[in-house]
Amino acid sequence: MSTNPPESAAIAETRLLHKMHRAATALLADAAQRDTAPPETLAELRDFLVEPVLFPALAAPMPDEVWAEFSRAVIASAPPVGAHLNIGFFEEVGTPAELEAVTANLPQAVLPLVPAMREQALATVSSLRATHDVRTVTA
Repeated sequence: MSTNPPESAAIAETRLLHKMHRAATALLADAAQRDTAPPETLAELRDFLVEPVLFPALAAPMPDEVWAEFSRAVIASAPPVGAHLNIGFFEEVGTPAELEAVTANLPQAVLPLVPAMREQALATVSSLRATHDVRTVTA
């Protein structure tokens, strides 16, 4: 009987963390839309996600111009590994306006590369989705 090699701890932990973030952010987005959500618990969930887990910089409100500068600094300091995936996933889960807002803070030299980054991301993600159910245990 052959099986796929066991997952590394990094992959297993990343998957669990992703599932947790997904569940928590989905709950936050859903609850924030309801007038019946208790503000204290909504704030508790927001603080759990936004301050220590995701973006400590968002703990205090930021004016748009300060945010734009912060965003540019984050983008400039981010390693280029997988940059196309950011564009691809942002495009997949966001609206055209949201994607435009995100890409507006890219360095001017990168803007002409965005269409190619989209295509590269589509190819990468499509190849992974195409192999979604291929991993099996064989006897």
